[in-house]
Amino acid sequence: MKNGVSADDLTVLVAVVREGGFRAAGRRLGMAASNVSTTVSRIEEQLGIPVLRRTTRSLHLTDAGKVLVDRVDPLLSGLDAACNEVKALCGQVQGRLKLNVPGAVMRDILPALIAEYRVRHPAVEVEIVVESDLVDIVAEGCDAGIRYGSVLEQDMISIPIGPRRQQMALAAAPAYLEARGMPDTAEDLIHHDAIRYRLDGGPLLPWDIMSAQGSVRVEPSNVLVLSVAAVDTGLRF
Repeated sequence: MKNGVSADDLTVLVAVVREGGFRAAGRRLGMAASNVSTTVSRIEEQLGIPVLRRTTRSLHLTDAGKVLVDRVDPLLSGLDAACNEVKALCGQVQGRLKLNVPGAVMRDILPALIAEYRVRHPAVEVEIVVESDLVDIVAEGCDAGIRYGSVLEQDMISIPIGPRRQQMALAAAPAYLEARGMPDTAEDLIHHDAIRYRLDGGPLLPWDIMSAQGSVRVEPSNVLVLSVAAVDTGLRF
């Protein structure tokens, strides 16, 4: 402080007034009563005016001391309240969470995750930025993002979310099946025309066909490749 009186010394003076004496203030502050008395004397010396009237039985604020304590006490109380408020926030997540995600996760994965996150952290404001391109998450001002493992940058710190395996069903128009026939086995799909998906510049989504005998990867004849943000786009073709 410019006048030379420290906030710590003023805290001692206020404690003396609140507790009604040097000994009681010392016990509250963990100080010897003599040190409390020395602190008050130092305040008076620095201000050049008495702030306490001392007798063998009691002490009272002078007019100048009352003005000082009346001004300082609310300020110190405000500091205590601010510190207690910050301590109360310990363990509580709040603020804003900005996520960068591809459109493909908006329908199938993200809604359930966001709903659970809101239950756990109701004080957090969530902002979702949907990007068709795989932009730099940090450069775009986002806190985190969702990516498929095949397009993860090497320096990204990642944890798995959502289902470990996502499944799609193959479908065909009745007119196509009438013209080309119904495939009986996974291997028959090699001879059929296929609409394939490529998500956000990544690799083609593989056709891993599940059967009672296990999984078979099929490479059909690609007649249409959709580079899309959401896989339900292909239902329109």
